[in-house]
Amino acid sequence: MGWVGEDALDRSAPKQLKCLGVRAVEIGEERLALIGPEGIELRNITRRRDCGIGERADRCKVAWCVSREAAINEAEDAEFDRARAVLVGGEHGVDQHGESRTFVLRERSCHCEIVRPVALVYDRQRIRMTHKDNANWISELAGRDVAPPKREKLQDLIDSRPFWLSLADLTDLPESVEVHEGLTLWQRGETTLTADVYVPAGPGPFPLFMHSHGGGYCTGSVMNDRKIGMKFAEQGYVVVNPEYSLSPENPFPRAVEDCLYAIRWLVTHAAEFKGDPTRVVVEGGSAGAGLSSAVILALAGEGGPLDEGDLAGVPVPIKAAILWYGMFSFPELLLSPGSNVGPAELWTRAYLGPHFTTKLRHPLVSAVFSEKLAAYPPVFLSCGSEDSMLGHTLAMVRALADAGVDVTASIAAGLDHSFVKFAGSNPAAGAEVARAHAWLAGKL
Repeated sequence: MGWVGEDALDRSAPKQLKCLGVRAVEIGEERLALIGPEGIELRNITRRRDCGIGERADRCKVAWCVSREAAINEAEDAEFDRARAVLVGGEHGVDQHGESRTFVLRERSCHCEIVRPVALVYDRQRIRMTHKDNANWISELAGRDVAPPKREKLQDLIDSRPFWLSLADLTDLPESVEVHEGLTLWQRGETTLTADVYVPAGPGPFPLFMHSHGGGYCTGSVMNDRKIGMKFAEQGYVVVNPEYSLSPENPFPRAVEDCLYAIRWLVTHAAEFKGDPTRVVVEGGSAGAGLSSAVILALAGEGGPLDEGDLAGVPVPIKAAILWYGMFSFPELLLSPGSNVGPAELWTRAYLGPHFTTKLRHPLVSAVFSEKLAAYPPVFLSCGSEDSMLGHTLAMVRALADAGVDVTASIAAGLDHSFVKFAGSNPAAGAEVARAHAWLAGKL
């Protein structure tokens, strides 16, 4: 009999194990139990035979799954989705001399479950991941070394918004672009949807373009991405940049509804901004890419019902989509958080609410699981090779290709998250954005 606690888990298992509310983990030859306060057994878990207890953690990982059945050998994905998983390294189980070791987990509570127990996938992610947190790309945005803001509870997400706003780059904005700031689109009772609209110089008509900012569905604003939107407008697009509702105050599907309304509003008001309502593009980064995907699918009738306001039924002829380092799978976010360990759990709880396990695979939340991916227009997906979100883009590329979609994938060597925002100062980022512009011009 052996025990595993925090010392071992920090090195050999996902942080989510700590969120199961246990005090220790008891390892036996054919079973594993989660031990709660006062020695109460919380779970009886069967070992999946990937390797034997006692093998070195750098050689193998053992996957443990709570299952309705006995040992899980050839389980389907659906079975994995029902499981509560724990990934543990053998290094701190029963050692080669048969001696047991004991560690104790710090007591804590967290709204989190691991939804897809695949041991070696997590280990490969740890090997590939270059950065332990998001300080790398946040510092590049800030132009100086900065640490990520504190993100340990839901209120921290709200309190961090001034920090993210302080990173907004409003220098060297295109002078030729006409800015319509803070337009009221939709009065929604307690909230009001507003947006900026950026109009290029010239007679038009110009294609319509919706940009959705990132921020884990909880932070970010129009101001953070004004420069991105205006840069696209400079290329000859009428751009709407919506100030969609943020979580946790306004959880899913509020932001999806806001973005769906914004794109329909732009189509109905195209003539006021020299726009062409027959040519529409959606674009966004990180959570904004997830929202852009949700809009495409919602327009195809996926994932309803939604509050569509007075513009319900307005057709939107989307001709192309550009999705940067997107968030396309919440199960992937929880299983392989990479540099997002900690914030990943908070984003999930904030955006999907307290009963988030019922929504993890909702098609408007995790687009990769949609059965209507064939509705996508031609799409350009881009992600940096250093980005912890790379797995989302790779999974989405495969899903779209399997659905027969015209999909182009670009993995930018050496780039991390949010690189579009420093395209003007980073040559590699600038080259990747130029590649997307060239692709889009060919589709319109």
